Amino acid sequence: MPEQYILAIDQGTSGTKAIIFNSTGNPVAKATADLKSYFPQVGFVEQNPEEIYQSTLESVNVCVKDFTEKASGKPEQIVACGISNQRETFVLWDESGNPLSNAVVWQCKRSVGVCDRLKESGIGDEIKARTGLIIDPYFSGTKLIWLYENDAQIKNVIDEGKAYFGTVD
Repeated sequence: MPEQYILAIDQGTSGTKAIIFNSTGNPVAKATADLKSYFPQVGFVEQNPEEIYQSTLESVNVCVKDFTEKASGKPEQIVACGISNQRETFVLWDESGNPLSNAVVWQCKRSVGVCDRLKESGIGDEIKARTGLIIDPYFSGTKLIWLYENDAQIKNVIDEGKAYFGTVD
């Protein structure tokens, strides 16, 4: 049986790393592609969803090329893929798969006011009981509320039931 490998993708805030490991857990190929963040206002942190995707493709393609050229591996020997990502960075997209805005990065603090409003309403215990989370701008829910309240296009698409939400994985 030929050697089997695992591809690991770490899609992080500053870039995407791809590493191929052999069956003993040793890396045999790796690559990194940088990723930009944008700061449209103080406390706002965004990324372009297409740039996230392209950085992932670039790192994986370079890693697989390195794997085939330097380690004499074959792509079909990669039998599994693991993904680590930015967790709370999220994207909204429409029915065609087009982003409705830039990705809102986990570091973004735009929803501090939303969090304050929710805390003042006394709903914190209920949110924690239902989700296990505290009210904090780190989590994507309050940032989604902020977008809904502050971007008319996003509000309309959500109200029409034509918006889709997900983290970058």
